[in-house]
Amino acid sequence: MSKYEFVISAQDKTAQAFTAINSKLGTVTKQAVTTAAAVAGVTASFAVMASSAVNSAKELDAQAKLAGVTVEEFQALSYAYGQFNISQEKFADISKDVQDKLGDFLATGAGPFKDFFEQVAPKVGLTADALKNLSSSEVLIAVKKAMDDANVSAKEQVFYMEAIANDATLLLPALQNNGAAIKEYSDQFNNLNLAMSQTEVEKMAELANEFKRIEATA
Repeated sequence: MSKYEFVISAQDKTAQAFTAINSKLGTVTKQAVTTAAAVAGVTASFAVMASSAVNSAKELDAQAKLAGVTVEEFQALSYAYGQFNISQEKFADISKDVQDKLGDFLATGAGPFKDFFEQVAPKVGLTADALKNLSSSEVLIAVKKAMDDANVSAKEQVFYMEAIANDATLLLPALQNNGAAIKEYSDQFNNLNLAMSQTEVEKMAELANEFKRIEATA
């Protein structure tokens, strides 16, 4: 086979592979298909970019689980907190801390949440049980509201927030007024209809196997 024939064969196989991906995923990967069309015949370059997208989808799924929300909700919340210069990664880290430390208190009655539930929560009738089924963001909003209603000073609020989650103080401006801004920005994001659904995230994972097949046939 000549070099020319080999290149044509590789391009044909690549095109067939992309067609297979499109058939499997339907409308779920509009961005990926558009990218594929732009770089058809340059398999390696596309694979790098698309693999990055797949990895991002997997990370998004993991972060949403840590935050105790759906993938769609996590994207909306990430957008909302992003308006206060809180990155998605930072929000995910804080969410994980909140879930871990609330779980610790619920299980043992001890841990970093103890001071809050002994010194602040009783003043406003808030219990740990009332928070156990909430997402991390909802827990933080409830904690902020409880501190405001109990007239906890700004300095003390920083103490309680940092005990609950590292860097949680950064979220204080976003949590004001019972999280009104978070709800507003989350609704704004949802109205843009940009969120990737759980189904889309799962199907993006299928892309990883397709990339391997493309590399093997190119």
